[in-house]
Amino acid sequence: MKYQPETLAIKAGEIVVWENHDLVPHTVTPFETEAIDAGKSFRYRFKTSTATARTIHYFCRFHPMMKGTIIVSP
Repeated sequence: MKYQPETLAIKAGEIVVWENHDLVPHTVTPFETEAIDAGKSFRYRFKTSTATARTIHYFCRFHPMMKGTIIVSP
C-alpha cells in the first residue's frame, strides 16, 4: 500500500509506468483519477514544458497515506 519508489527523478519526455501489485484499486492523482485495478498499470509521459526542473506530488484518492513525488529535469 505504497508507491515504490516514493520519489523518482526522471528527464522530461520520459514515460513512468505505475503497476498495481496490490489487491485493491489505486489512483495516481492528479495524473490519472480513474481506478487502476489490481494487476493493471497506468503510464504517463512527462512532457517538456519548462527549462527548469520541477517537482510533482501525487497521491491515491482511495488511500490518502499513499503519496509519491516525481522530480522532472529538462
